[in-house]
Amino acid sequence: ADKLLAIANEKDPTLVLNFTKFYIGTYKDGQAFNFMFIRPRKKVTNIDIKLARDGAMDERIKKAELEILPYDERWGTYRLILSEEDMQKNIALIRDLLRLSYQNRAE
Repeated sequence: ADKLLAIANEKDPTLVLNFTKFYIGTYKDGQAFNFMFIRPRKKVTNIDIKLARDGAMDERIKKAELEILPYDERWGTYRLILSEEDMQKNIALIRDLLRLSYQNRAE
């Protein structure tokens, strides 16, 4: 979760983690600002990234060979399962996903 926050802080250093019972979200200026939802597990981290579905982004995720869960139509989130190795190998893709998600949420 800290590594994902570090990536998000590149865009906005005022973001902080918000720990709830079921997920870890983000806070900005004392209010919930959830553009990603983090659910740590023992060996991996599940992350939901709030972003409209896009064919080009689907292709980038498939090419990165990340373990993915089906796109959540109800909440509009890409759902990824990231290991430590996945985070290191695909840092540029994760950075792009978080940047786009943050921009969409900020609008």
